[in-house]
Formats: sequence, C-alpha cells, structure tokens
Amino acid sequence: MPNFIHIVQGNVEFFGSYTLEFHIAILMAIIVMATTFDIREHRIPNWLVALGLLFAITHHVLSPFGQGVAFTLFGLAVGIAALLPLYAMRTMGAGDVKLMGMVGAFLGPGAGFSAVLATMIAGGILALAASAYKRALPQLVGNLRTMLIQRDIRRMGGAGSEALPAPPSVGKLPYAVAIAAGTAVQIFMLRP
Repeated sequence: MPNFIHIVQGNVEFFGSYTLEFHIAILMAIIVMATTFDIREHRIPNWLVALGLLFAITHHVLSPFGQGVAFTLFGLAVGIAALLPLYAMRTMGAGDVKLMGMVGAFLGPGAGFSAVLATMIAGGILALAASAYKRALPQLVGNLRTMLIQRDIRRMGGAGSEALPAPPSVGKLPYAVAIAAGTAVQIFMLRP
C-alpha cells in the first residue's frame, strides 16, 4: 500500500504532488484540532494554543527555514490585535482571539493580516448561513441595526445607549471554523 504523506527536506508532500512546509502542516493540524474542540465543546483549550505558539516560536527562531523572533511576535500581535475589539464587545470568545494570534505567529504579520481578513469574510458567511438555516435572518439584521444605532449614539456623546437592551443573540457559532477557513484560504490560495 503506497504512502500518501512523505516528509522530504523539511516539507510534507501529500499524494506525491502537493507540498507544504512542515510548520504549515503542523499549523493546519492544530487548527483542525481546535476546530473540533470548538464544535464539540464550544471552547478552544489553552494548552492547544500554547503548544502551537511554542512550535511557531521554536520553528521561526531555531529552524534554518524560520523568519526570526520579531517575525513571530509581530504576527502574534497582528492576530490578537485584529480580533481583540470583537472580544471587548463580547461578540467573540478569548479562545478565538488566542487562536488567531497563534495563526499570526506561524504566518507572520503580512500573511497573518491576510488570514485575519479571510477569516472575517468566512465568519460573515458562516453567520449568514447559520442564520438562514435557523430562519433567523430578520433577527440578525435587527441585531446589526441595533448595534449600529448604539455605536452612533455613543459617537455623538449622547446618553442612553446603555438604556437600550442587548438584542437577543441569533446563536453561538464555533468561530474556529471561520479561522480554519480563513487560514486555509491564506495558505492554499493567497500564498505566492
């Protein structure tokens, strides 16, 4: 029986034709595990994110193929900073922010930022699809309208934005699915 996966010169070769750098294959494996946890348990374990971060730092600092510690730390900062406002608004969990930071540590600041953008697009599509499936699109649009009105009231310096009740949630989504999709788009489609 032939082997479908070979490790050749720091790369992982799939089915004899597609080659991926070893650290990117590790990243994809960690993201698949994180997505599985998020779907089943609605959480992403800290140990998994820490393991991925440790591997990213080790690769970029010690490997001859690595980009250095600054590359890793700037990528980490980009991933965290991009999703931190959503965590502050309580629309996203801390595990999702940490997972995106880990992705940034692997990919670096430029590709990490592209992965964040692709993730946000994938998250929007996922939210629309889940709302349509639950027949809750009108509620989703109403929630978005309420959030925008509250934002405008705060910008104008007016009081009363706290008086508006929080709109009922359309549902909780495992955002690791969007992170996995956005990262995959960056790795398989947008990379040179």
